[in-house]
Amino acid sequence: MKRVLIVLVVCLAILFLTKLIKDVPQEPKAGYSFVLMGQKVISCSTQEIVLANTNNESNHLDKDDSWPDCSVFSGDELYDFYLNRGEHTHFDHYEKTVWWRKVIK
Repeated sequence: MKRVLIVLVVCLAILFLTKLIKDVPQEPKAGYSFVLMGQKVISCSTQEIVLANTNNESNHLDKDDSWPDCSVFSGDELYDFYLNRGEHTHFDHYEKTVWWRKVIK
């Protein structure tokens, strides 16, 4: 009976420790997510991109390898950029700005 109780306590301790370890939050990714809405591409190169919003406030970003080729961005179109900040700006995705955001300036 004593051995059964010891085995049971050890099994419960293992289950408890496993649950405790799973509940520890994981390290967050480097950087943080942000969105730039209603942006026009002013200039673009392999290392950097300059965006301007409808108020002509510019954003200079250092790019990493995740960005698409500069030729996909039309100079007259407004885009919403979904990005992650780190040592260099990581590109997540983009979409064309909705029509009502273009009207409201």
